[in-house]
Amino acid sequence: MILKMPILKRLTIQSPEFISSGIMKLVIIALLICSLVICTRYPGDPYMKKWSGIIRQHLARYPSMQPADMYKLVYQGTMGPAHLGANLQEIQKYLDKELFAVEAAGNCELIENISPDSEYVRINLKKYKALGYSSEIIVQSVVESCRQQSVNRVKLKNVWDYISRQVSAGQIPVDMADFLEFQQYILENNYPVVHHSEQYRHHYSPAYRVVLKSVWENEHRKMAQ
Repeated sequence: MILKMPILKRLTIQSPEFISSGIMKLVIIALLICSLVICTRYPGDPYMKKWSGIIRQHLARYPSMQPADMYKLVYQGTMGPAHLGANLQEIQKYLDKELFAVEAAGNCELIENISPDSEYVRINLKKYKALGYSSEIIVQSVVESCRQQSVNRVKLKNVWDYISRQVSAGQIPVDMADFLEFQQYILENNYPVVHHSEQYRHHYSPAYRVVLKSVWENEHRKMAQ
């Protein structure tokens, strides 16, 4: 189930909600400072450094990215399409609906890397539609990707923890207030699935499916035979 970001209330300094929110933010700030100054869980880790590079690449490509979009990138790059399940009929139905509605575009890349060593990729549905490919390739790729990869929430948490440290150190340019607010949300909801931010949807109209690159290449090769 995809959780929606809550609409924040206007709070006065006298309200209990304000006090609770303020305390939570102070705790998160303290944790981030602690992770920066004291903790060194990932010094020189090449895998984590690659993740930092991926986040920077996407920020350069999509400058309107918000913390939710960064987190979604990490979620998809570590968990793949697992949240979609492996129900072929449901995956087919929603894909057909989106392909029908999306506008074909030939001036974009079909495949976008979203994880170190291109393990997971996003297949751009706008380009896919322009190429006239059968939806069956994507459907089979999503189902097979779900089958091959088990959910690894520990990996998600570790990567996001590293990215949070990078943000707190000023290595990733994100508005700190927005980041702390979003961090509070995902911690309270135990690292949920989220939608792209309103800003990201407005500027980029994302339409894609996440799959294992190896599975995609194999399914595409089979269809071409």
